[in-house]
Amino acid sequence: MSELPSGTVTFLFTDIEGSTRLWEEHPDAMREALARHDDLVRETIESHGGYVVKTTGDGFHAAFGTADAGLVAAVAAQRALVGETWPLPEPLRVRMGLHTGAASQRDGDYFGASLNRAARLMGVAHGGQIVCSQAMADLARDSAAEGTTLADLGEHRLRDLSRAERVFQVCASGLRWTSTTRSRSPSSASRPTSESTEELLRSVARTPQPRATPLGVELLVEHRARV
Repeated sequence: MSELPSGTVTFLFTDIEGSTRLWEEHPDAMREALARHDDLVRETIESHGGYVVKTTGDGFHAAFGTADAGLVAAVAAQRALVGETWPLPEPLRVRMGLHTGAASQRDGDYFGASLNRAARLMGVAHGGQIVCSQAMADLARDSAAEGTTLADLGEHRLRDLSRAERVFQVCASGLRWTSTTRSRSPSSASRPTSESTEELLRSVARTPQPRATPLGVELLVEHRARV
């Protein structure tokens, strides 16, 4: 794509779960693994009409002109990551968050509440899991590929966002996470923001993130260190 999508945009944020530990324990293997991860994710985003706004160390921020393109790209990226043979004692697990909404552009970057919501959604997902917002689900549900469904995980509070979000998990064959149970998230105070992508991602990186519990495949329970 030659220009960033404008108007109503679908945002995808990705992040490798546990990357700090992997870098500490397997620095040489992680260098090779990260390069392969970057190639797979970038190729998938661009082949589905997406635009890589920027990379974020071990993740991506991408924009799509339609919700269905973002959904298909996220599923394809997860399948590619699952199918890859990694030079590590464990596979890379990448969390993904999707949201569709309006956002402002400046100097090749996006600003606004929609961007914030997409990044916060990514922050509450587990490695290998794709979650999306109500707005994204409403637009993508009818055009989702056969075998791809959106499981309603209920309403949750995302950090710094005043409006609670109904969160959906993307379920499809070939993904690590294909079933769900009820979940809950900690409440957070509201804080108005006009952060850019870079500023927002620094904020997310400083924020403790949710963890899994023994109660099956649960989305959110309590805070823990993100990596």
